[in-house]
Amino acid sequence: MNYFEPNVVIVDDKRDEIQGIITYYQENGIGCKYYNADLSDGDDYPENKMSDVVFLFLDLFYSEHFDAELSISWVRSIIHPGAFYILILWTKDVSKKSIIEEQLEKMNLIPYCFIIQNKGDFVVSGSAKYDYTNLLMSIDKELKKISAIEEIFIWKNALKQAANIVLGGLMSKHTQEFTDKLKKIIEGHGGKNILTASEPMLKRATLFEALNNVLISNIPQFDSKYEISDKNKEDLYGSSSITNNIIDRKLNSWFHFTLREDLDKKTLPGIIAKNKSLFLQQLYSIKDDDIVKELISPQICSAGTIIEDIVLNITRPCDYSQNKYGKNLKLLSGIVIKQPLRKANLDIKLNDKKYKCILKFDHLYHNDICNDLTFIFDLRYCFSLPESIYSSKFENMKMLNKELLSDIQVAYGNYVSQLGYTKIF
Repeated sequence: MNYFEPNVVIVDDKRDEIQGIITYYQENGIGCKYYNADLSDGDDYPENKMSDVVFLFLDLFYSEHFDAELSISWVRSIIHPGAFYILILWTKDVSKKSIIEEQLEKMNLIPYCFIIQNKGDFVVSGSAKYDYTNLLMSIDKELKKISAIEEIFIWKNALKQAANIVLGGLMSKHTQEFTDKLKKIIEGHGGKNILTASEPMLKRATLFEALNNVLISNIPQFDSKYEISDKNKEDLYGSSSITNNIIDRKLNSWFHFTLREDLDKKTLPGIIAKNKSLFLQQLYSIKDDDIVKELISPQICSAGTIIEDIVLNITRPCDYSQNKYGKNLKLLSGIVIKQPLRKANLDIKLNDKKYKCILKFDHLYHNDICNDLTFIFDLRYCFSLPESIYSSKFENMKMLNKELLSDIQVAYGNYVSQLGYTKIF
């Protein structure tokens, strides 16, 4: 069973300089893993990255000379890019912090926060070598300066509690009955056709989706288990408002898009992809449509603005998971406007006329380069393509969360089923 992981990881080439840290966490029932970073007889890097590391203690010297790549390699082997963790530099030379930070940023491994502790500040005589009690108190003091982190830890704990409650609801006296219930969940959530599917990963995705749905419904019962600190009542939950355009765009994208990074060659419903085929652009692009041209006319001549053809996969998720969508994927044509011209109120500048066929999603963020995006889709332009053509002619960009995808599918259904009527005057 390789699924149990520590919350604390320590990387140092001298165990006697971190033994007190290990002892503290073990005595307090907190999972702790030590890696010996000695260059001659130390430990190998972990085979797989870890998913639940909260504290990573990192020494920076594994020989007489500082080598940033050695330290970064340990972080890279332990932490997933973009993951939440706290990096504690436990070192004799704190001046190297900026070098480490710069390298981590390049690899999308920037921690939630840096805590720097100079080994020289905690030296004591005797076998212990360092005053670990004061070290851990110093770390705790630094963490208390960040009031929101307490609420994040409470939320993460609520997730774990809810997951155990959800699984507990399936328990019985016999483990086989538990397994049978899981099989029935797969059939009930994925349809009878999924039982004959040969792809186990499809069945796993169906099972996990069902468990996730139940998990979401059960998390709120743990929201009030812990008191809110006075500091968070004022700082986090106070009435002050935040005004920051970049933050707004990042959060819009955080809410609208999944955080998946494995979209290459995937054909999942909700994926937004760039149309790379000149032939398919001629057939399905909306840039040359009269309504769309009128709508985006302020953007067409805007210096620095880029407009590209995209599609959204609106295949029904249940049909996709049950392999009932037929030979083709159902795609909705659209455009992405990068660095759009904006009005004084910062909304994208468009023709003010309203069109029932147009869906607009503004103030979005992709990365530090594409940090200001607008997506526009036209409900009149829907087409189908085989998966093989899609995979070769489109480049996946982002994937919508299932709630927003559902809203768009409903909007599309309402648009195509809307009845016209006769009006005399």
